[in-house]
Amino acid sequence: MGVVLLVNIKIMSSAHTHDAISLFFGIGSILAFVLFFYILNLFESFEDIYKIFGIVFTNTLCYIALFFVGGACILIDNGLHLIHYEIRLMLEA
Repeated sequence: MGVVLLVNIKIMSSAHTHDAISLFFGIGSILAFVLFFYILNLFESFEDIYKIFGIVFTNTLCYIALFFVGGACILIDNGLHLIHYEIRLMLEA
Protein backbone atom coordinates (compact mmCIF):
# COMPACT_ATOMS: atom_id res chain seq x y z
CA MET A 1 0.00 0.00 0.00
CA GLY A 2 2.85 2.34 0.79
CA VAL A 3 4.36 2.12 -2.67
CA VAL A 4 1.04 2.85 -4.39
CA LEU A 5 0.36 5.82 -2.15
CA LEU A 6 3.87 7.27 -2.43
CA VAL A 7 4.00 6.89 -6.21
CA ASN A 8 0.67 8.67 -6.59
CA ILE A 9 1.81 11.46 -4.26
CA LYS A 10 5.03 11.81 -6.29
CA ILE A 11 3.13 11.96 -9.58
CA MET A 12 0.68 14.53 -8.23
CA SER A 13 3.41 16.72 -6.75
CA SER A 14 5.57 16.57 -9.89
CA ALA A 15 2.78 17.18 -12.39
CA HIS A 16 2.03 20.75 -11.27
CA THR A 17 -1.36 20.47 -13.00
CA HIS A 18 -4.22 19.54 -10.75
CA ASP A 19 -7.55 19.26 -12.45
CA ALA A 20 -10.51 16.95 -11.94
CA ILE A 21 -9.17 14.26 -14.26
CA SER A 22 -5.76 13.99 -12.58
CA LEU A 23 -7.33 13.90 -9.12
CA PHE A 24 -9.81 11.27 -10.32
CA PHE A 25 -7.05 9.02 -11.66
CA GLY A 26 -4.78 9.57 -8.64
CA ILE A 27 -7.42 8.82 -6.04
CA GLY A 28 -9.00 6.17 -8.26
CA SER A 29 -5.77 4.21 -8.54
CA ILE A 30 -5.37 4.18 -4.77
CA LEU A 31 -8.98 3.06 -4.30
CA ALA A 32 -8.58 0.39 -7.00
CA PHE A 33 -5.52 -0.96 -5.21
CA VAL A 34 -7.39 -1.12 -1.90
CA LEU A 35 -10.37 -2.83 -3.56
CA PHE A 36 -8.23 -5.47 -5.31
CA PHE A 37 -6.18 -6.00 -2.16
CA TYR A 38 -9.38 -6.65 -0.23
CA ILE A 39 -10.73 -9.04 -2.89
CA LEU A 40 -7.47 -11.01 -3.11
CA ASN A 41 -7.36 -11.08 0.69
CA LEU A 42 -10.49 -13.23 0.73
CA PHE A 43 -9.00 -16.17 -1.22
CA GLU A 44 -6.94 -18.82 0.53
CA SER A 45 -5.02 -19.54 -2.66
CA PHE A 46 -3.06 -16.29 -2.15
CA GLU A 47 -1.23 -17.39 0.98
CA ASP A 48 0.99 -14.30 1.20
CA ILE A 49 -1.90 -11.87 1.63
CA TYR A 50 -4.63 -14.11 3.06
CA LYS A 51 -6.35 -12.24 5.94
CA ILE A 52 -3.73 -9.44 6.00
CA PHE A 53 -6.14 -6.69 4.97
CA GLY A 54 -7.66 -6.40 8.44
CA ILE A 55 -4.27 -6.33 10.11
CA VAL A 56 -2.84 -3.64 7.84
CA PHE A 57 -5.81 -1.29 7.85
CA THR A 58 -6.48 -1.46 11.58
CA ASN A 59 -2.86 -0.83 12.61
CA THR A 60 -2.35 2.84 13.48
CA LEU A 61 1.39 2.57 13.00
CA CYS A 62 0.90 1.91 9.27
CA TYR A 63 -0.94 5.21 8.87
CA ILE A 64 1.64 7.12 10.90
CA ALA A 65 4.49 5.64 8.84
CA LEU A 66 2.71 6.48 5.57
CA PHE A 67 2.13 10.06 6.75
CA PHE A 68 5.76 10.65 7.75
CA VAL A 69 7.33 8.89 4.76
CA GLY A 70 4.93 10.63 2.35
CA GLY A 71 5.63 13.99 3.95
CA ALA A 72 9.37 13.39 3.82
CA CYS A 73 9.22 12.44 0.14
CA ILE A 74 7.26 15.59 -0.69
CA LEU A 75 9.68 17.80 1.27
CA ILE A 76 12.76 16.23 -0.31
CA ASP A 77 11.29 16.39 -3.81
CA ASN A 78 10.28 20.03 -3.46
CA GLY A 79 13.64 20.87 -1.90
CA LEU A 80 15.49 19.30 -4.82
CA HIS A 81 13.37 21.30 -7.28
CA LEU A 82 14.20 24.52 -5.38
CA ILE A 83 17.91 23.70 -5.29
CA HIS A 84 17.89 23.00 -9.04
CA TYR A 85 16.17 26.36 -9.61
CA GLU A 86 18.69 28.20 -7.39
CA ILE A 87 21.67 26.56 -9.10
CA ARG A 88 20.27 27.48 -12.51
CA LEU A 89 19.90 31.11 -11.38
CA MET A 90 23.47 31.19 -10.05
CA LEU A 91 24.87 29.80 -13.30
CA GLU A 92 22.96 32.29 -15.43
CA ALA A 93 24.15 35.29 -13.40
